[in-house]
Amino acid sequence: MSVPMIEEAKSSLDLNVGEKSGMDSTIATLQAPIPVERKIMSVVELANDLSLRTFTRVLGDKELCRDQKYIDAFNTWSRGNMMTGFITLMFPFEYLRLAVTWPLTLYQKHVRQQNLFNIAKSHVIRRLEERLGTRDKTEVDTLKSAMKLMATEISNPESINSLAAQLWQLTWAGAQSPTMTLANMFVRVLEHPEHGKTLYEEARSAVENHGWGDAMLNHMSLMDSFIREVHRLYPVFSMNTQIKVMNQPFTFSDGFTLPKGTVFAFPAASLSLDSELVGNPEEFDPYRFVKLAKQDNERDGQPLKQERPTWHSVSEITSAQGVF
Repeated sequence: MSVPMIEEAKSSLDLNVGEKSGMDSTIATLQAPIPVERKIMSVVELANDLSLRTFTRVLGDKELCRDQKYIDAFNTWSRGNMMTGFITLMFPFEYLRLAVTWPLTLYQKHVRQQNLFNIAKSHVIRRLEERLGTRDKTEVDTLKSAMKLMATEISNPESINSLAAQLWQLTWAGAQSPTMTLANMFVRVLEHPEHGKTLYEEARSAVENHGWGDAMLNHMSLMDSFIREVHRLYPVFSMNTQIKVMNQPFTFSDGFTLPKGTVFAFPAASLSLDSELVGNPEEFDPYRFVKLAKQDNERDGQPLKQERPTWHSVSEITSAQGVF
């Protein structure tokens, strides 16, 4: 799936930034004075378009992710969800809240969501009609796999409706987090173009040596570290790793005990910004995790390997910095 995703990301950049959207030209385009004819968009809008089109390519196909009506319908529905939820939470009086948000919810469901569903359904029907036709058999997507699994009952209306609904529901579930991460990455690169050029050179070298595919990802440790540092400072979720205590109470090393049935999670931002756990926690250090991986290797008496993943949990970061 790497090649179609990369192709779609480039297509989105060409559409929004301009053709030949390499690192230098992209940064120069975004930083240059804005002429009247240039399209103006925020980094969030650009990140959203990249994530949405790329993720839709994985779920559906090239025709779906480049259908502007589908993209516009999805964005309208998505923004409506956020605004309806915000208004619901912020209205101070319960009865007034119900009076205002109930019509909004009905409009969101029966107009915007129905429009999105209808477009997705038309694509599912198109794929069914093309199933025995001339489609490229080498390209794989989730919809194709689902149709293969449902081969005996795929043509009935219930299955078609189910596939159409899952298309936009899975997109909603999967495209939001990358959008926030990408937006924060863009901001950091625009603030410090030197990082963008370093990451671009690493990516270019990885592609030249290993081609477009999964293999190149094992040789982009600087990019890996950059993404993790963005996640550390700007966590997508406020709480991570929700766990329920099962079977019997759980006792920590300091004697604190969680009774059976307790549900607990880890506050991402608090842990990431805790100076007792992370050195200089408020500083954006794009290559922090590469340095930590190097420390691990030096501690273990092994040379640093570029292809070694730089995965580190908070406890591993702490250990590498000698806090534990």
